[in-house]
Amino acid sequence: MLLTAFGAEISKVLEASELYIKNTSLNQVVAKRAIFLYFLKAKVVYNVANNFYALVFITHSIFLKREKCEVKDERKTKAQLINDITELRQRVAKLEKAQAEQTQVEESLRQAKEEITRLYNASGTMLASPNQSLDIVAQTIAETILLNFKKTNCSLFIIDSETQQINRIAVAGTCRKEVLSGTLTLDDSGLIPEVIRTGKTVNVPDLTTFSTYIPNWEDARSELVIPLKIEKNTIGAIDLQSSELGAFDTRDERLMLLFAERTALTLENSRLLAKANRSMERLSSLQNIDRAITGIMNLKLTLDIILDEVLKQLGVDAANVFVYQESLGKLNYVTGHGFKTNGSQYATIRPGEGYAGKAALRHTPVLVFPLEEQYSPPERYAIFQKEGFVSYYAISLRVKGALVGVLELFQRSPLKFTKEWESFVKTLADQSAIAINNAKMFDNLKAANAELLAAYEATIEGWARALEMRDAETEGHSRRVVETTMKLAWKLGIKDEKLAHIRRGALLHDIGKLAIPDDILQKPDTLTDEEEQIMRLHPIYAYDMLSSVKFLRPSLDIPLYHHERWDGTGYPEGLKGTQIPFSARIFAIVDTYDALISNRSYRDAWSTEKTIAYIKKQSGKHFDPHLVEVFIEIMQEAQ
Repeated sequence: MLLTAFGAEISKVLEASELYIKNTSLNQVVAKRAIFLYFLKAKVVYNVANNFYALVFITHSIFLKREKCEVKDERKTKAQLINDITELRQRVAKLEKAQAEQTQVEESLRQAKEEITRLYNASGTMLASPNQSLDIVAQTIAETILLNFKKTNCSLFIIDSETQQINRIAVAGTCRKEVLSGTLTLDDSGLIPEVIRTGKTVNVPDLTTFSTYIPNWEDARSELVIPLKIEKNTIGAIDLQSSELGAFDTRDERLMLLFAERTALTLENSRLLAKANRSMERLSSLQNIDRAITGIMNLKLTLDIILDEVLKQLGVDAANVFVYQESLGKLNYVTGHGFKTNGSQYATIRPGEGYAGKAALRHTPVLVFPLEEQYSPPERYAIFQKEGFVSYYAISLRVKGALVGVLELFQRSPLKFTKEWESFVKTLADQSAIAINNAKMFDNLKAANAELLAAYEATIEGWARALEMRDAETEGHSRRVVETTMKLAWKLGIKDEKLAHIRRGALLHDIGKLAIPDDILQKPDTLTDEEEQIMRLHPIYAYDMLSSVKFLRPSLDIPLYHHERWDGTGYPEGLKGTQIPFSARIFAIVDTYDALISNRSYRDAWSTEKTIAYIKKQSGKHFDPHLVEVFIEIMQEAQ
C-alpha cells in the first residue's frame, strides 16, 4: 500500500531514523541498504523509499543538531529550527507529489488495459464469424458493442451507393422496435446522414439542445455517432444512444474509433462475400435454367424451373408467366409459384389491359406500389387482395423484339430492389423468353413433322390403293392385313415407332407388284414356272423402289422378306429361322391367313377353321412356331 502522507507514517520514519543512527557507526551505504530493506518489508515502493531515505537522513541531522544545541549551545536560534522544519515539509510535499503521479499512471494503465480487453473481446467476436451473412454479422457486432461498452442502444447503418438510402442493418438495446422504424437518405438532416456525409464523429452530450436532431427514441438524452470508413470512403456509421446526459466522453470516442475500423472492414468483407456468393448462386441458377431449356421440351416444366429460381434469387413472394398467343391476340396464364389461391390459373389478358397488358406493350418494366384497383381488371384485383399483395413488378418477354409473354412478380410488403436486382430480373426474363420461343418452335416443328408424316402416310396408303385398283382380287387386302398385323405386333410387345414402321411395311408389302406385267399379275389361271419366277421378283422390285427413301428404310423388311419361310425354302434369299426379320415373320402369317380366307379367280375362299388348321400345320415349316401360337390366341379372342 502506498504511503499517503508523512504524518500518517511518522512512526515508520522514526523507526527508520533509529535504524539509521544504529548503523552510522558502520557507513552510510550500509545504513541506506538497511532502510531500503525496512521499507520493502513495509510495502513501500522504491522511489518512495529513496525519498524516505533522504527524509530520514534529514530527520537524523535534525536530531543531531538538537543534541548539539542542548550540549553545546542551548541558545539555538528559533529561525534555524523553523528553516529545518520548512525543509522537511518541502520533502514531504515532493513525496506526496510523487505518490499522486504514480497513482495517476497506474489509473491510466488500468484504463488502457480495460480498453484493450474490451477491444480484444469485441474483435474476437467479429473474427469468430467470418462466413456469416451481413445481417448476422452486423447484429453480432451491435450486441457486442452493447455488451462491452455498456450503453443503452446501438445501431449499425450502411449506405446503399446506388440509391443513397441509409439502411439500419442491426440494432441492439432496450427500444428495438422504436429505433427500427423509419428510413434515411444521405440528403436527410440528422446525426446519421451528417456523419456519413462528413466522415466525422459527432458527440452530442445533450440532445435536447441539438437543433437538427430527429428523435427516433424519446428517452434518448445523449448520442455518439462514429463513421465507418474503408480507407477514405465512409460506408456507414455506428450509433450509440443513452438515456443519460453526457454519457460519452473523449475516451469513448477514442475507443469507438478504434473499434469502428475493425467493424468497417468486417462489414465490407461480409458484404463482398455475400455479393460473391450471390453471384455464384445466380450463375448456378442460370445453368439450371439452361439445362431445362435445352433438355426439357415441356414448356410448363421449364417455366416451373425458372419460377423456382425467380423466387429463390429475387426474394419475391410469388411469380407467374403469361404466354402470348399471337393468333388470338391474348396472353394466357401458363404457370405460377408462391400463390395461396388458384384464381390466376384461368386468367386471359389482352395487351393493354391491366398491369400485365401494359407491360406487354412496353419494353420497360411496370412497377406498382401500392396496388390499386382502378388499374387492374376487377377479378385480378380481387385475387391480389386475397393474396395480400401490395407490390407488383411486370416485364415483357421478348425475342428479337417480338412479344412472347409477360413475367409478373408479387410481394406482400414494399418491394426493395437494386440495379443488380433489376439486371438479374432482365436476365431471367430473357431466359424465360428463350424457353417460350424454343417451345413454340418445337411445337411448330412437331406440327410440321406431323403434317409431313401425315403426307407420307397418305402417300403410302395411296400407293397401296393404287395397287389394289390394278389387282381387283386384292381389294381391301392391304387394310385388313395392316389391322391384324398391328394387333399381333402389339400382343408381342412392339410399341411406338417400331409399330409405325411395321404398319408402313404392311401397307407396302406388295408394292413391288407395280413392276409385274398385267398379263401375269391379272392372269386368272395358275402361273407357269416362268411366270412364277417373274412374280417372285416383286420383293426385290419393292426394295429397289423404296430403299432410296430414308423415311421408309426401317419398313423395308416386310416388303422384301415376307415370302421367306421358317424352313429356308422361301424367297428371295432363302433365309431360315431367326435369320428372317421379326416383322417379316409376323406379317407372313397374317398375309397367308388373309389370302386363304379371300376369294381368288383360281379358287374359293377357305373357312376360318380350315385356314387356322393349315397355319398350325405349317408351324415350324412355313411359319415361326411361337408366332403361330400367339396368332391363334388373337384369333380365338376375336371370335
